[in-house]
Amino acid sequence: MRRLQARHPEQEIVSLADVPPFCRTMSQITLDNLADTLEALVEGRPVHEVMVDAGTAHRARLALERMLAV
Repeated sequence: MRRLQARHPEQEIVSLADVPPFCRTMSQITLDNLADTLEALVEGRPVHEVMVDAGTAHRARLALERMLAV
């Protein structure tokens, strides 16, 4: 929220949550897990690959490209 406020100082940014959100799955990611995954990708061994239909893949790719363009 601080980053959003810093980017838009003209706006009042407030959280609607009583407590900060917590993602149990994200908290399980470690630097070692990330390093292992990146090394596997460099070696051409994708891990935890997700297969989706072509339409979903197209929309997901567009969303990712838009996020990376920011």
